Amino acid sequence: MAAKVAVSRVDGRTRGRYKRRDRIFDIAITLFVEQGYDDTSMEQIAASAGVARATVFNHFPRKASFLEEWTARRRSQAARIYSGRTSRASSLQEVLGGYLSALVALAEGSRTETMKIMPLLIRVNGIHVEPLSRELASLLIDRSDELRPDIDAELTSRLIALGYLSACIRWAEQDPSLDLGEEMESLLHVVLEGARPAASAAWKPSSPVDQGSSRSRSR
Repeated sequence: MAAKVAVSRVDGRTRGRYKRRDRIFDIAITLFVEQGYDDTSMEQIAASAGVARATVFNHFPRKASFLEEWTARRRSQAARIYSGRTSRASSLQEVLGGYLSALVALAEGSRTETMKIMPLLIRVNGIHVEPLSRELASLLIDRSDELRPDIDAELTSRLIALGYLSACIRWAEQDPSLDLGEEMESLLHVVLEGARPAASAAWKPSSPVDQGSSRSRSR
């Protein structure tokens, strides 16, 4: 009986910790959207959340950690939405399109927040495509038989990730009327049509010798 009580207390503390972390996160993102990232301090986040400054730093060691958490949660949400939309029988384009559509739906469903936070991610953290690229690569690797043998799944995933981030930044900073869904369809078409076996003969990068010969012939 004592063991059960102890486990219950531990579970209660864990739940309380996660709940407090979520509250701090939600308040920080709200403040970033309402008054700007630069004008929001860790002290203000702590005061708004009703916790000590040290508590905020225990959960989020630096202010940029909130932005990293924001994009990680988006990817996690998109994965959950995507998992119910496709099956093993789905084509590669349907699989990738399902995941990107889920990301687009989340962006458009919280338009104001997304348009404020996305540019911050690039400005504060730089263009880090690896987290999203890894998610896409895992989907591509499962369907690697649909790619040309000479095409690298990780390179393809980075191209798609860069295209997605680029479209989101254009949407957020320059063109709010941009249809992200259509943009993702076009992106996948361009990338995948060049990666499928039906494409023209496999392209190979020129060797230094070939490049030197080409230059010599052009003189």
